[in-house]
Amino acid sequence: MSNWHGILKIDEITHIRDGQVVSQDRNLTNMLHTLGEQFLLKCAFAKGTADTPPLNYYFGLDGRSTLAFADTVATLSGVEPTSGGYARQAVSAESGFTFETTGTGPAIYRATCSVVTFSATGNYGLTVKNLFMATNAIAGQGILVASVPLTSALNLVSGDSINVKMSVQLHDV
Repeated sequence: MSNWHGILKIDEITHIRDGQVVSQDRNLTNMLHTLGEQFLLKCAFAKGTADTPPLNYYFGLDGRSTLAFADTVATLSGVEPTSGGYARQAVSAESGFTFETTGTGPAIYRATCSVVTFSATGNYGLTVKNLFMATNAIAGQGILVASVPLTSALNLVSGDSINVKMSVQLHDV
């Protein structure tokens, strides 16, 4: 088994410009943030509390230089794009994930979502270095669950897109 880093895994991320692949990477693991871990545990084990799964999980991009376990949605202020058509992408907690078993050794049970696409209608205005998972679409609200550092920084200009295939799982091989 690998040294697992959290719950979110980028199975594949592709940056496309003018119909051509600019960069592509696979098997990127994340950091599960402290409040994200607490939130997920309360959703699973604290029945009757206010911590219930949201209707959607939101995936976004940011330019943080370093990630820390203590990062929160407030940490994203000033480092998440605000122009160029950028928006956090929603995946339904009820119907947006498909459950599957994978792995050649011990089976890995995971939830995968369809490809999430970020499309630039203009320059995003900052270099993208991470993908994150949060519980709210609105900046500064909700819980920052996990963040995945990208292996290379991405600069998006008008017409570019980033396609991300992700899975949520409790361990990795």
